[in-house]
Amino acid sequence: MEPSLLERYRSDRRKLLNFLLSSGLIKQVRTPSGCSTSTPYLDLDALSSDYVLDCIKSGGVLDIFEASRKYHEESFYPVMIHSQSRNVYFLLSDCNSSGPPPQRAPPPRYWTSNHTSCSSSQQNPLINENTGDEYVTKGARRPVKHLKPVETAMLSSFGLPFLNSGLSDDDLRESAYEILIASMAFAGVEVYFLEDRKKEKGSRILSRLKSKKDKGYSQSQLGERHEQLIDTIRIQMQISKAMDTCIRKSSMQFFTRTYEQIDIHQVLLGLLNGVLKYDFLNENSYMRWKRRQATVLEELLCSSADLSTTDLLTLKNLLSKIKHGKEWESMSHYDRSEAILSIGKIASKMSSRVGAQGGNIFQTEGYHVKLRLYERLLFAVFDILEEGKLIAEAEEILLLIKLTWSTLGITQKMHNALYGWVLFQQFLGTDDPTLLEFAILQVQKALAVQMNDEKEDSYISSLLCSCICGDKESHLGLLEAIFFSISIWCDSKLQDYHLHFSQNPSSFKKVVTLALAVETPSIEGCSLEVSNCNYLNKFAKQKLKTYVQGSVKAAYKRVAYTIDVKPMTERTNPLVLLANELKLMVEKELAVFCPVLHDWFPAAGIISASMLHQLYGERLIGEISRPIILDWVIAQHEHILDWTGRAFELEDWEPLSLQQKQAASVVEVFRIINETVDQFFRLDLPMHITHLQALLSVIFHSLDTYLLKVVNLLVDKHHLFPSIPPLTRYEETAIPIIKKKLVENPVLDEFTQNKLKDLSISKLCVILNTLQYIQKQLDLLEDGIGKSWSLVKRHPSWTEEEPPRTLETAQALWDESAELFVATFNSIRDCTGDAIRKFSDFTGLRVVFWDLRDSFLLCLYRGGVEGARLDSVLPHVDSVLNHVCGLVDDALRDIVVLSVCRGFLEGYIWVLLNGGPSRAFSESDVVSMEDDLNMFQDFFVADGEGLPRSLVHQEAKLAQQILSLFSLQTETIIRMLMFAGENISTTSESRTHRPDCLEDSHTLIRILCHKKDSEASKFLKRHYQLPSSSEYEDATTQESILGSPFISDLLKRSAKFHWTEKGHSSFRLIKKKFQKATHGIRE
Repeated sequence: MEPSLLERYRSDRRKLLNFLLSSGLIKQVRTPSGCSTSTPYLDLDALSSDYVLDCIKSGGVLDIFEASRKYHEESFYPVMIHSQSRNVYFLLSDCNSSGPPPQRAPPPRYWTSNHTSCSSSQQNPLINENTGDEYVTKGARRPVKHLKPVETAMLSSFGLPFLNSGLSDDDLRESAYEILIASMAFAGVEVYFLEDRKKEKGSRILSRLKSKKDKGYSQSQLGERHEQLIDTIRIQMQISKAMDTCIRKSSMQFFTRTYEQIDIHQVLLGLLNGVLKYDFLNENSYMRWKRRQATVLEELLCSSADLSTTDLLTLKNLLSKIKHGKEWESMSHYDRSEAILSIGKIASKMSSRVGAQGGNIFQTEGYHVKLRLYERLLFAVFDILEEGKLIAEAEEILLLIKLTWSTLGITQKMHNALYGWVLFQQFLGTDDPTLLEFAILQVQKALAVQMNDEKEDSYISSLLCSCICGDKESHLGLLEAIFFSISIWCDSKLQDYHLHFSQNPSSFKKVVTLALAVETPSIEGCSLEVSNCNYLNKFAKQKLKTYVQGSVKAAYKRVAYTIDVKPMTERTNPLVLLANELKLMVEKELAVFCPVLHDWFPAAGIISASMLHQLYGERLIGEISRPIILDWVIAQHEHILDWTGRAFELEDWEPLSLQQKQAASVVEVFRIINETVDQFFRLDLPMHITHLQALLSVIFHSLDTYLLKVVNLLVDKHHLFPSIPPLTRYEETAIPIIKKKLVENPVLDEFTQNKLKDLSISKLCVILNTLQYIQKQLDLLEDGIGKSWSLVKRHPSWTEEEPPRTLETAQALWDESAELFVATFNSIRDCTGDAIRKFSDFTGLRVVFWDLRDSFLLCLYRGGVEGARLDSVLPHVDSVLNHVCGLVDDALRDIVVLSVCRGFLEGYIWVLLNGGPSRAFSESDVVSMEDDLNMFQDFFVADGEGLPRSLVHQEAKLAQQILSLFSLQTETIIRMLMFAGENISTTSESRTHRPDCLEDSHTLIRILCHKKDSEASKFLKRHYQLPSSSEYEDATTQESILGSPFISDLLKRSAKFHWTEKGHSSFRLIKKKFQKATHGIRE
């Protein structure tokens, strides 16, 4: 027979991998046992060819584990090739003989890591491929198609411990078949048949295998029947004919009634001792089979807590010899037998045995492997070609499977529970109600079995499984774990039975029966026990009540959501539509579900009807109350705005107390807002997101109105700056001339003057404290509203009117409310922060350009640098800072001090560039001026207790650069000015007090105007015709400045304000430096 295209593909793939691995392109192979430079015996069908090629390209290091993982990932997709037309894929079965496709939708997939350590689609090692396949054995006749087991797509976990050795589903399936054949041979069943051999004796268990239809069988007919059943099991478990023959032959030779019973390790060790590589035509096939036996033994034995360290090392060493390398094959038959005997002795020593009924002995060691093997045997009763369908020989096969009970440690109760679990899994994959009936029957049998033997009870309870109950992991016995896993699924369906059983009501009663049968009510800390008849009725009523309430609530939410998302094109009121839908729901509840629930819970219909009545009533109240709440919020908005305006008009901007430095009006505003918020959440009415939006809108507009009124108190800072004197050139003259007067400051209008007068330093500090108070209260207000809103969302009157929330919709709702909070409060914070910056900047400029204008701007360097240094001004600055820091909140201290620092630097630059005819600086003066600037920086740094030095240095950078221009030669400045190539106006309106660029013509010409240098004077006279400084009179004298009433008052107040230890100690050292100078002035 000509091989198929898929068979040729597989054969070519093996040849390719064999060539790559033997060509020397792979420099290193990493295996679980370590690294090697030689290629060990590898399962080529379990390696990804793409990964091998990538390893060769990247350096030749092959990781066997990663290659196997990649292969298993790729095995989930069909094998494909690229043709000129389209992609072609291969089917795993013959589509012509498989019949028509199923009409129903495919079942969902259930994945688990507890039953399978890795998915494997590898072929049986003894499959005979007639196309050059390397996996062949002697006596093999024809290939067996590899069919993916039905159960792998639907297995879910009941919490068996994980497999640590990497056993795959195929490994477990093949090992389970070997255990079955060995157990049958041990029980005396004929498992190896030869056509020319006479039947020497009948089976010892004929009586157990005979059914009513078998009673007429003769001994020869029974032998033929056994062979038929074994062949059926082989096909069901997808075992090749060649491997089946090998296993049967070895079992008949080695497994006889020489022991009371046989364990798994005895079966595996017997096969290892009896099956030789000469039974295989290919060494790789034998190595893979042998490695599987060793892996199962490793999983069974090496996880035992009773194993000593010496025995563990010995066991791992012996198993490693079996699994890897050629050492095992190089050993003599005697040495191999001794090694197998050593493994058997270790296994016998570590057995933890518990007596059970019937004189059987069971071992708890490796129970997670044994139970998985038994599951694979139970799946053999389902047709591999027709998903979820029991084969005709199911009952007879179950009798044969029962022969493995003593080997796998299975009791009648455990069999019933495990078989019920397997039937339940098949039901999940097919939705066949017949399978669900069979599962219920097996569960009821398991619950009905009486365990009179305490040892058997202890044995079953010791087979622990891990189950998650809430957020806590619990360890349950085998039966409890199976029932608990089934009950989780039942609960998930019955909590919304309107959704899951409306189209299939026939399964509803069966699922309810199963749920009540397996229900494991939780006791403290999720300690679970199987239900018993003593409290079943009471517990059933409570459980069914939970189902009714949960399902009615979920169905109501779905209906409400459907109506809410409908386009509002119909004129029918949504409440009318909702009432009609709920009427249909009640009719279906009474006609379909209540008759079933009535058997256990007669009040089910009353509860469902009353719940729907309550839910509709709450929706009705919510619809009526929605506009009422909005009207109330609007009314409160008007009330708050009116009260805010009244409180602001009465504000005199005096602090409440020494501790509470904010104004009284802002406290009143927040009191009204908090009262409104409390009243809003005490309404005890269904709330909607629009209500929260309305409340936040009221808060925003109320505080925004208050902030706007506060900001309107400010005056344009340009009104603080003095007029810029005319540009002059320095010149000394002894000839008396008529001198011109300097430009006087413009007279401000009365309104501006009154606002400036009202904005005293004290009031500015109180306003800043008020703004800071708003920032603090915003955090408290936001947290309070957020907590109250979360409580409202959990309130039944709110949640019942909302649609059902999936993860996405719930997140969208949360995001919507979170966006409202962020948009509202962050906007208010931004407005408040902007107002703080404005008032802080204004405070610094007012201190310098208004309050200290005479003592600083008009005094510093007037008439000469040496006679009017900065040290004569710093005492005034010290007094002002004392006064300011004593008034502002501690959180604002650095901000205000920095604004004063910036203000003084602005004034210092004004003196350098716009000082007028009375100021001229020579090159020798620059050194003193630089000392003054450094002194100024040290003053605000205050030996590390004031502002950060880096910040002060950055702020003073512009002033330092201007001073550096004064130190340049006049010729250099003139060249820079000529290079700038711009015309300069000599009017005072042509320039502000602060330069935009150090090298522009406006800045450079002012440097020349204030330079005490004849060459600069000649240049300015020749090119710009500027008048000399001697033509202007200097009416202000030093004495008149120091005698200013403002300065006198300020110096008197400075004695009253002292730096606190926390906020003002940074300036003590500087005050000591100027005590002498200040003493003279104070007197």
